[in-house]
Amino acid sequence: MVILPPQTAGPASPLGRQGAYPEALDDATVRRLDELGDRLAKIVNIGVGLFFLLSGLAGFLWLGISSYHPKGSWVPNVSLVSRLLLSCGFFVFIGVAILRHALKKLDTAWLIPLKVFTSIVSRRVKH
Repeated sequence: MVILPPQTAGPASPLGRQGAYPEALDDATVRRLDELGDRLAKIVNIGVGLFFLLSGLAGFLWLGISSYHPKGSWVPNVSLVSRLLLSCGFFVFIGVAILRHALKKLDTAWLIPLKVFTSIVSRRVKH
């Protein structure tokens, strides 16, 4: 079975390679690039999750500090305070959800039937 058509000898590409398709990477390089990509995605997810979580907690802290007023002071706008509480709660919820997703172990049990199917098909193709 041929997935890619054979390369034709044509004019050299600007990168100095012949043919329409670049050279395939070996398995070790592909695996290493996949691991680096996974690690970068995890770092970005943790950073974004911490940003949302800390922003929400800072908002709660600011609301707590600004809500303390001595006797005889003005009464804060209830609508504004409720909106800020909801938005801070939403930020905390989103941050916890992102961190939970980024830090949980990967469940690959659902891939077992796919692996079995792939091995059966590859054996039949070889014969």
